Amino acid sequence: MKRALVPVADGTTESEAVVLAEVLRRAGVEVVIAASSPGAITGGFGLRLLPDATFAELRGQAFELIAIPGGWRGVQRLEADEQFHELVEAHVAAKRPVAAVCSAPNLLRRWGYVGDAQRFTAHPASLGFATGGQPQSDSIVREPLLITGVSAAATLPWALAVVEQLWGSALRQEVEEKMGPA
Repeated sequence: MKRALVPVADGTTESEAVVLAEVLRRAGVEVVIAASSPGAITGGFGLRLLPDATFAELRGQAFELIAIPGGWRGVQRLEADEQFHELVEAHVAAKRPVAAVCSAPNLLRRWGYVGDAQRFTAHPASLGFATGGQPQSDSIVREPLLITGVSAAATLPWALAVVEQLWGSALRQEVEEKMGPA
């Protein structure tokens, strides 16, 4: 199953959500962009995104990956959403990977999904949001079930690292080649 959930909320950093979804779709992953309620959300920089589903509609569904874009206000709204928390809780309990970028790794720390010895990276300005884990200064940090990226600037290499970790270096290379030279 190559299926991923990308949650969004008002305040999500649009580039993080869109680049992530595009890279995953180029890799042949069925990407479901979801939010708390039906209708468009307004990202942190005023762009509107139209999710595919609500968290309630996804209850009981399984994903191979949950990949969370950042954006401070968006992350705070996701934290307050009990239905999203339940989806993440079931996903983590099933020992499936989670990816998060910018301020989003701190949501996972706040919910207790990043162990004290586990390495992660996140936007430095957001580290005070939660405790736990071992913050790293790297742009991308890979753990067996956690792949984190430091910021919006790291979104493309982070998304490619997610593809590589879950589906292999050959698929990552194929996606990069299709995207063209940097």
